[in-house]
Amino acid sequence: MSSPSTRRLLKESSDLHKNPSPYFTAAPISDTNLHDWHFTLAGPPSPSPYAQGLYHGRITFPATYPLRPPSFRFLTPSGRFEVNREICLSISGHHEETWQPAWGQGQVGGMEGSDELRREYARLSLGWSCRECGVGNLEAMRELWGVCLERGIEVEDEIAAVGGSAGVDAGVEGQRETVEAEAEAAAPASEGGCCSCWK
Repeated sequence: MSSPSTRRLLKESSDLHKNPSPYFTAAPISDTNLHDWHFTLAGPPSPSPYAQGLYHGRITFPATYPLRPPSFRFLTPSGRFEVNREICLSISGHHEETWQPAWGQGQVGGMEGSDELRREYARLSLGWSCRECGVGNLEAMRELWGVCLERGIEVEDEIAAVGGSAGVDAGVEGQRETVEAEAEAAAPASEGGCCSCWK
């Protein structure tokens, strides 16, 4: 018999598959470990410096989920969150005291970066691929947008244009290590408080 945590995660995975959103996709990275998920999400609309960007990350669910919250990490450099470092959300393990077991993963460490840096990371994010699951941001979202369109779910023009008119430079594919090294170098030291992600 499966654990309550496994049953809940199976239900949430099924719900996300049945009711896709054109803005994000999330799923377990393997059938043997439902507690480790990856997600890809589209950046917000213009004039945000994250517009036209696609961001990949990891959700780690504890064995006691949903009684204890998941933790979230972005794996794609963005100029906002440190790469592969737990981020501070009221719905995450970073602030466990605010977690409500009725919440699901559908409610979704920071750094300072200039708007120019964030726009550059948004451009580079289109060619980014995860080392762990092998999924490329643009590949994952194009597949999701196809599913949404097949099911009659509207995909906004600005989102559908990602990777189309903006294009993906041929040189972007091999730039992950360079971008991640630059992101680490650009990350300032924490300025105290609970965390630096919302400063």
